[in-house]
Amino acid sequence: MDDFIESAHGKEANRLLRAVLSDLRNPIYISGCRALGLIDKIVTGPLWRKLQESSISVLKMGAVYCELKERFELWSNDAHDVVDGSARLANACKVHIDEVWDTLTQSHGTESDAKTQEVLQLLFAAFSITTGRMLIDHLPGGKYHSDNVTGTGLVEETATVPTTNVDPERDFAVLDRMLWEKPNASTVALESFILY
Repeated sequence: MDDFIESAHGKEANRLLRAVLSDLRNPIYISGCRALGLIDKIVTGPLWRKLQESSISVLKMGAVYCELKERFELWSNDAHDVVDGSARLANACKVHIDEVWDTLTQSHGTESDAKTQEVLQLLFAAFSITTGRMLIDHLPGGKYHSDNVTGTGLVEETATVPTTNVDPERDFAVLDRMLWEKPNASTVALESFILY
């Protein structure tokens, strides 16, 4: 991108392109972007595919959440295996390996790798705290942890609970658009249109 902006725009680049060019030359920003790319490939991508593509129950996600919390704590102390691409979540889907993965995991020099590792460790420390707070009911000691779910009634009741809120979010997006396009429509009319 650096070469493209220089060759295509040169000194005539607008302020936005000059700001992007300045950010591309900052090694801390590049390390942060690389860290976020690695997190997407190793954590969020496989976790999302696990939620979307499998028929796993909400209660069975507790094992994935426990492993996620443990890995975040481990990686917050030492994330070198995340930087080199050997880190994996055992309960999640496979990592999608492509040219982006190859670029993210190849060594960019010891200084760049060290900065990326520092950024990852800071992010994983924050993720560990947030995961512990948000998923407390699914972690050990929580009311939905596999050790505490003994009755089959709860398992049967939650068997059809969706693992994500994608469908309701789509419905609210349609409602939001309809309210913007048809501000004078009645609630019943909007409801019937969405249900139809």
